[in-house]
Amino acid sequence: MLKHPIYVGCELVLFCIREGSMILLHGFIKKTQKTPKKDLNLALERKQQVEAMR
Repeated sequence: MLKHPIYVGCELVLFCIREGSMILLHGFIKKTQKTPKKDLNLALERKQQVEAMR
């Protein structure tokens, strides 16, 4: 988790590991304690796309 003094919240990057490589799925600024469902869903959709590339 990265914190930046300009933003109110935290910058988050969601990623997965595939064949020894880190694949960044989605990055966003989290302004509340709860992670927005749309951001989680986007990351999960992208993870499924990565897994389909086999």
